[in-house]
Amino acid sequence: MGRWIPVEVLEHVGHPVFISDEEGRVEYCNSAVADFLKRDRQEIEGQHCWEVMRLRSPEGKPLCRQHCATQSQARKGKLQKMHPALLSVNGELPSAVDVFTVAVSPPGRRRIAILHVIKVSAEAHIESSVEAVCHHEPAAHACLSPREREVLRHLTSGNGTDQIAEELFVSRATVRNHVRAILSKMKVHTRIAAVLASVARR
Repeated sequence: MGRWIPVEVLEHVGHPVFISDEEGRVEYCNSAVADFLKRDRQEIEGQHCWEVMRLRSPEGKPLCRQHCATQSQARKGKLQKMHPALLSVNGELPSAVDVFTVAVSPPGRRRIAILHVIKVSAEAHIESSVEAVCHHEPAAHACLSPREREVLRHLTSGNGTDQIAEELFVSRATVRNHVRAILSKMKVHTRIAAVLASVARR
C-alpha cells in the first residue's frame, strides 16, 4: 500500500487519517486516530471501519455501518466536500467533526481504497501541522492559476485524470501537466499530499 499511497506523509498529519479496503477493513491508521480513539493501532487496523469509528450524523443517526453509503459515494466520485458528523469515544459526549472521504486507486485500478480524513472542529489550530508536514507554503496555493485550482478541486473530489479531462473538455496530457504544476507550486510529491494540504485549508 505504501508504494502507491504515501502513508509516510499521513503518519505525522495532525488530523486523524485512516484507510479502509474494499471490504471496509482498516488497512492503515495514523497515530492521530489511535490517540483520538484512545486505542492501540493494533486494535484498530484489521477491524471493520464501522466497528471502530461508529460515526453518527448531526441528528444522531448511524453513519458507520456495514453497507456504508459514504464509501459507495466515494467510489462513484460523488463526494464533493467535507460533511459533518458526531464521533463518540468510550461513551463520552460526542465530538463534532468534519469527515472528508475519497476513493483512491493505484495505477491500473486493480483495487480501490477509501481514504478518510477527520477534522475535529475543536482542533482547527492543527491545520498548520498538515501544511508543515507536506512542506506546503501558504502562498503556494495562492499562486495556482484559476485552471489549476479547478483541477485541484476535482482531485479533492476524488476524480481521476480521465474524469477531469472529460469534465474540463481537455486532453489527459493537459490534465497531467496541470497536476505537475500543482504539485510543484504546492511543494508536494503526490496527488494525495496535495489533496490533504487542500483539505487542511478549508
